[in-house]
Amino acid sequence: MHTIYSDGDLYPSELITKARDIGLKAISVTDHDTVDGLESVEHECKKMGLQFIPGIEFTTNFDPLGIEVHVLGYGFDKDDPYLQKKLEITKKRAWKYADEMVDLLSSHGWLVDYSRLES
Repeated sequence: MHTIYSDGDLYPSELITKARDIGLKAISVTDHDTVDGLESVEHECKKMGLQFIPGIEFTTNFDPLGIEVHVLGYGFDKDDPYLQKKLEITKKRAWKYADEMVDLLSSHGWLVDYSRLES
């Protein structure tokens, strides 16, 4: 499942409430390339009596074919320093890409409110 920390529509508390309401006993949130919401998800799971499994969905490329691949990871230490370093690099690349896309759209006359991207 995804939260607002990637491309989901729900805040962690809303997602966990829905999971509990439909009878789930455990949940794993696998937001794209971030663990930013996992602490909140874990807290909400404890409050509502659901088992929490840390998760992430890494976006990567299979270079020989140039194919984007999504790899799911579960049950890891979300605070691992090596993982945090790699995720910070990924976040910087994503912002660089966003900057390039805003510049490209702007060069074609599209107005882009960069502050909305940041939020």
